[in-house]
Amino acid sequence: MSRILKRIGSNNSFLPKLTTLTLVPLIISGCQTVDDEQTHSANSLGTHSWKMVWQDEFEGNEVNTDKWSFAVDCYGGGNNEAQCYTSRSENASVADGLLTISAIKERFSGPAVNDADPSYDANDTSKTMEYTSARLVSKNKGDWKYGRFEIRAKLPQGQGTWPAIWMLPTDWVYGHGQAQVKLTSWKR
Repeated sequence: MSRILKRIGSNNSFLPKLTTLTLVPLIISGCQTVDDEQTHSANSLGTHSWKMVWQDEFEGNEVNTDKWSFAVDCYGGGNNEAQCYTSRSENASVADGLLTISAIKERFSGPAVNDADPSYDANDTSKTMEYTSARLVSKNKGDWKYGRFEIRAKLPQGQGTWPAIWMLPTDWVYGHGQAQVKLTSWKR
């Protein structure tokens, strides 16, 4: 169940223009305000006045590329991560209404930088890592300034895992690390 909803008649400011969702095995949903003139307390936010503006129920048999893009790199994410992110179905698959992201112990080569770097080349194989996984982002595919976001996820556990769900801006106009929300992160 993944959806973004708009609240009719409220000014429920969430953060300045949240846009990019980076996903680990999850299902996501949310909402957004339509009218910026009224404010409501958190206790008064019933779902009856929300209008859905985006959702992904992970139907079908592959990731919907109209809603998600794959990060493809061995960059390490700024956290010295030990995997290469791929767009392969072995690492990200859809079945029975679920998105499954799988980490696999395998030697893999890919770009040493992420797609924000001017020298990024998706065909580059200059960096090799011992694991693969997937990172899905909604960058440039959905931007929400205000709203309510619902996410249902089953996170993996085990030594060395660090599953996380983030909401990040499409444009980093606020500086690195600003205007981001860590919805969940669990390091083992």
